[in-house]
Amino acid sequence: MPLSNYWEVFNCLRCGVSAPRNRKGIVFGSNFLCDYCALKKITLSIVVPVGKIDDAYGYCVDSLGSLMDVPDEIILVFDGISEDERPEYPNLPWFRTEVLKAKCGPGRARNIGARRATGDLLVFIDSDVSVPRDLLRRISNLFRSRPSLDAAFGSYDDAPKERNFLSQYRNLLHHYVHQNANEEASTFWAGCGIIRRSVFFDIGGFREDMHGIEDVELGYRLNERKHAIYLCKTLQVTHLKHWSAVKMMRTDFFVRALPWVELIFERRSRLINDLNSTYRDRFLVANAYLLVFVSVASPWIGWSGSIFILGSLLLGFFVLSHRFCFFLAEKRGFFFASFALFWQWMFYILIGLALGIGSVDCLVMKKFRKRFAMAGDYCAG
Repeated sequence: MPLSNYWEVFNCLRCGVSAPRNRKGIVFGSNFLCDYCALKKITLSIVVPVGKIDDAYGYCVDSLGSLMDVPDEIILVFDGISEDERPEYPNLPWFRTEVLKAKCGPGRARNIGARRATGDLLVFIDSDVSVPRDLLRRISNLFRSRPSLDAAFGSYDDAPKERNFLSQYRNLLHHYVHQNANEEASTFWAGCGIIRRSVFFDIGGFREDMHGIEDVELGYRLNERKHAIYLCKTLQVTHLKHWSAVKMMRTDFFVRALPWVELIFERRSRLINDLNSTYRDRFLVANAYLLVFVSVASPWIGWSGSIFILGSLLLGFFVLSHRFCFFLAEKRGFFFASFALFWQWMFYILIGLALGIGSVDCLVMKKFRKRFAMAGDYCAG
């Protein structure tokens, strides 16, 4: 069959530009519009919950004000920030604000922003990330090419702004996990997440009593109702957060792991073999605790036996983590990757501790208390 039967040149109905279009690739009738005009057919509302004013917020707003394509609206939701503290934002007609006088948490802030939004797609962005200039074009092209898609999310890139070791390590860990996860996702991430407005309100939005994992819980509900969620690995934003050892361990334990364990028991759902809960991660948690147990029990086991067992466990830890280690070595060098192994071990210790404490709390005390969640803890990832 001649090639002309598949490709023809059409004049854009809106701007008159001529462009070749695949006749078999009709999506929403967009083959009669050029790329720019087709983008305008999908309306997008960006919602940014703001829990504190710092340099990261400034970079975030500047990046949103520099987008190549004009969004329908950018809604900044100031959560418990007084009028004196609120800085100026770009004097652009599509910037709007909502103000919550009392601190309510990111879930409620996003819900309030979503209620004011009018776009077909709700684009949730954390206030501690900067976005690429072509963000909206990428999102629009994604949803045009996948018309059955209900939600999508991206990841951090591999070039965080903060240069200290823990900020680099933490960001690269998040980047690696998302880049190696299944594209057909079963959860959601609100750091850079997109969801159809109709779907968002149909499932009830974010749970407002959950802080730190409200996006994960939303993803579980989307998955249970068979909504299509896509992890777009090319949709990347730059993380601006500064991590310290105390902040990272507190976030991992109190804000992420403990509420996540309680959520699993509350929903009586099984662990998925994806993201941070793969079979490899579960073996690494067990390995980390065996290392602690053998080290403590060395006087009773015998030093020669202990050294052999510890060496085997360390070798096993490296084998299970070798892909991440090689990734870090490629990005930041051998010494960086070597030092990161210790913090990776600490990460699995905290996860195992939270799993134990959370399980006892849920099974023995029979209560699902979110006592560790802090309403003011934004951008926990």
